[in-house]
Amino acid sequence: MKRAKSIKALLKKAAQQLEEITKEYNNSLHKKQIKPELKVEIKNLFENIRSVLDYLANEIRESSVVNNQGSKIFYFPILPDLTSFEKCINKWFPGLKDGNLDLYSYLLSIQPFQGQEQMWLKQFNDVNIGNKHVDLIEQTREEQECVDVDHIQGGGLSYNPKLAKFGKGARIFGSEVDQTTNMPFPNPSIQVKRILWVDFKFDSVNISALTLMQKSLKEIQKIVKHLSSKI
Repeated sequence: MKRAKSIKALLKKAAQQLEEITKEYNNSLHKKQIKPELKVEIKNLFENIRSVLDYLANEIRESSVVNNQGSKIFYFPILPDLTSFEKCINKWFPGLKDGNLDLYSYLLSIQPFQGQEQMWLKQFNDVNIGNKHVDLIEQTREEQECVDVDHIQGGGLSYNPKLAKFGKGARIFGSEVDQTTNMPFPNPSIQVKRILWVDFKFDSVNISALTLMQKSLKEIQKIVKHLSSKI
């Protein structure tokens, strides 16, 4: 690919950004707020990763089967359904399906409408669209409480004590549930842990910000690897 060096440089930069962001992100969780500077860094990370997809779109457009044909404006395909996908591919990259079915099939396989495993791509795209219309994507802090109960002979149970409803006299592995705390009373045969999960979420896609950053970089690295052998 003509832009291989630029793509490699962007991915390297993004990996470095993610490492620094992760440190600051964890510090922000401890302090219960995100600094404006960290939001800017997160925004820049997503823009750099998005640029990789833009480069790939240009590589597809300049490939021998497409040969710079198609509409003046085009993007890396991230579409909501098969009809939209086929329409846009024909418009942006005419001749791709007939001339390079392997590449066409791969692009089709990673679309968000293919299943939950590919939904990250839509979430990634939604965050980038948001970044174009507002200065920063706002993140909300979410705390989720969880109780883990493990029996010494095997087996376990996890639940949110704020949501679970236990009737009077209810028992977990033989231990009566405290109606005040929704947790079983101490018992030598069980281990009870109360865990508080804390994270920041993007308002626009309702997903962990750090998880989406990590997932996006990892998956786009895979896309680059796949496309480099197919274009």
